[in-house]
Amino acid sequence: MTRHLYDLVSILTHYLRIDGNVVDVGSRVAPQQAHLNLRRVFVGTAKYVGIDEVEGPGVDVVSPFSSELSVVDSIGVVLCLDVLEHVAEPVELIHHLVRFRARYNAWLIVSTHLNMQYHPEPGVYGDYWRFSGAGLMRLLNLASAGLVQMLVRPSWEVQEDVCAIIFPDDVRSRVPDLDSRLGIAIDAAGKSSGWGPFSDLGTRT
Repeated sequence: MTRHLYDLVSILTHYLRIDGNVVDVGSRVAPQQAHLNLRRVFVGTAKYVGIDEVEGPGVDVVSPFSSELSVVDSIGVVLCLDVLEHVAEPVELIHHLVRFRARYNAWLIVSTHLNMQYHPEPGVYGDYWRFSGAGLMRLLNLASAGLVQMLVRPSWEVQEDVCAIIFPDDVRSRVPDLDSRLGIAIDAAGKSSGWGPFSDLGTRT
């Protein structure tokens, strides 16, 4: 995870009132990223469950990402941050995440990269894919994800990082002033780390 993504998730959580139990799919924290542990962001959350396919810091449950898990009775948000590029079958994972989100009527936040150096971890993860904002949106649409806000963080007019926020079905009753809060959150993320709406950038289809 990058500092830019950590800042974005912190801002979204604050302004959009994202709370409840957290399931973090791909939660293993690399040693050089220990200072970016999202458990600090969700410190008031009832329960934070980290799931990964390998043991390590930040991992509570070792399990294949595509497993059907019942780790808590209710889930407020599902995270899958900078994981898609490392899985052999990202389409399968996206469909699984969307079904998982729908079952609990939770938020879902998915991020990945378009412009990133080759970064496998030998013996742990490969590095297979890169996704544009349009590419990630296409995967989510094929999985019938529902209401999606796509954000990208450009560098020199090139999309560098991509993040999708998929909303709960009843988000407008949970957050009546959603449009206002979302606008404030995006503005804050732009000032903090350069994030912006996908449709506002010049490198999209």
